[in-house]
Amino acid sequence: NYKIQLYETLKKEIISYVKDIEPIQLSNKNNIVAFVGPTGVGKTTTMAKLAALYTLSKNKKVGFITSDTYRIAAVEQLRTYSDIIGIPLKVIYSPQEFRTAIEGFKDKDIIMVDTAGRSHKDKYQLAELKHLLDIHTESKIYLVISAGTKMKDCRDIINSYSFLDEYNLLFTKLDETSTHGILVNTSYITKRPLSYLTYGQNVPDDIEVANKSKIINALLGDRI
Repeated sequence: NYKIQLYETLKKEIISYVKDIEPIQLSNKNNIVAFVGPTGVGKTTTMAKLAALYTLSKNKKVGFITSDTYRIAAVEQLRTYSDIIGIPLKVIYSPQEFRTAIEGFKDKDIIMVDTAGRSHKDKYQLAELKHLLDIHTESKIYLVISAGTKMKDCRDIINSYSFLDEYNLLFTKLDETSTHGILVNTSYITKRPLSYLTYGQNVPDDIEVANKSKIINALLGDRI
């Protein structure tokens, strides 16, 4: 009937705005995956979820590196996850130590890097992050954004991280919002692929590879 045709037409049109989905793809060499983004979006928890998935479900060797020495509890939070999952952790205090830490994890299938949350308004902190990421230009970067972020703020975040040549989008906290337009809008504006969505605090659960159809259905009334 007419409503079904309209629904399918809308769905087809909106889905064209979303870039292809690109979760982590492992190569034969060291796979370095860095998580960047504003403060409080859940980078550390998200990293732990993915690490648990690759360690427990895919039998891969994972190493943790964190440069988040700004927050007192940040290192301890990641250390707790590393102890529970059984993943070694290296804490670095400078970009130079990043190279050494990577060398120390040559036996790992994947190295996950937790960076300090940066205010998108602090140019000094962002320059510091750029310097760190420039140490290893082959790192795969995931820009982590809370799904509850206002679109205006999201545009500011995107502009602040424009120094990144390539990155994938990862959205967290979908359980804390009933609107999902930001997923489509951000993918369309940045022309960058979506990767994962998270919707809770449980490790290793509450994370999944983004799915175009699910996202569009949510925009049209369903819930992810």
